[in-house]
Amino acid sequence: VQFTDAAPGTAAFTPDPTLDARDLLMEVYHAQKTFYASNERWAQSLRELAIPRDRLSKGTARITGFEAQGDGYTVTAEVRQPDGTVRTLTTDHLSQILETR
Repeated sequence: VQFTDAAPGTAAFTPDPTLDARDLLMEVYHAQKTFYASNERWAQSLRELAIPRDRLSKGTARITGFEAQGDGYTVTAEVRQPDGTVRTLTTDHLSQILETR
């Protein structure tokens, strides 16, 4: 869904430039939820989640960090933009995705 003030049918769709990173973060989030349901604790590493290595990158995005904490975890993804800049996003056990600077 994209919202615009333009007249109907006149606005060009602008894809989310962070979508691939968001997809990767949600993949880890859902793997953690499944792991937690079976083990009553969060996985302490990506390896423990058994996510195949090729599922840790998508397009120009890749998972770059994972930090286990006592009551949850934080996972980080970076996505390279067409202009060469890199945007960094994180999520946690609450599935809140934030862009960091």
